[in-house]
Amino acid sequence: MSMENFRLTFHMRTGIILGKYPLLLDSLLAAAMYSEVGDVAQAIEKIPLDRTEGVWHGSAAEFIALRPSSGGGTARPITKQQVTFVSGVNPVRDHESMDGVFLYYNPSRGPYNKTGAMDYKASMEQYQMWSVPRIVFYGRGDKDACRDLAEAFLPFLGKKSSQGFGEVSSVTVDAMNDDHSIVRDGDIMRPVPVSLSDRFGNPDGLLRHMRWRPPYFSGETVQCVCPVEVHNVKIM
Repeated sequence: MSMENFRLTFHMRTGIILGKYPLLLDSLLAAAMYSEVGDVAQAIEKIPLDRTEGVWHGSAAEFIALRPSSGGGTARPITKQQVTFVSGVNPVRDHESMDGVFLYYNPSRGPYNKTGAMDYKASMEQYQMWSVPRIVFYGRGDKDACRDLAEAFLPFLGKKSSQGFGEVSSVTVDAMNDDHSIVRDGDIMRPVPVSLSDRFGNPDGLLRHMRWRPPYFSGETVQCVCPVEVHNVKIM
């Protein structure tokens, strides 16, 4: 695998809803690779990024706002707004501990549960949606393989993609001279265990307990040095 420093850019069509942890390049590529190979362990091993001390050379997301161009192009700032979803409660999905237990009975209808009362009422969920023109990740690895995976298997980023949020219009990749995938100008660009931070020059960041390598949905959490923000913001 050819190792190059690169910047991978997702050009966004719709606003994105983030989780509470940073959106990481290695996590996205692992998910994309899983779509291709269908096995979690194999997908992780095939991530086309370099590793140092087990840390993947893939940064957290950086949000890019666009200035007006000299030719009179429209500026595209980054904005944030709250969006609300109303979701019903499914007793099979959300109340497995009540399997086979029904609260009401009607002779013509049989046993049932009311969805408008008690534990079965609908709930409102609120999220922050970011309208952002471009989302950038920095990496070191096979840049063309990373772009191809993103184009093939990452049409959406973030949460609530089934509702149309986080839609990607296109993906581009650019070679870079410097490696910004883990540290840039003394600042941490992705979670790194505190026990390994000296390997990367003891960069500045926020201390959080979290997972630092895929699969991010399971496994032990450790004390990590993390980006101060869930994302970085840059004006171009």
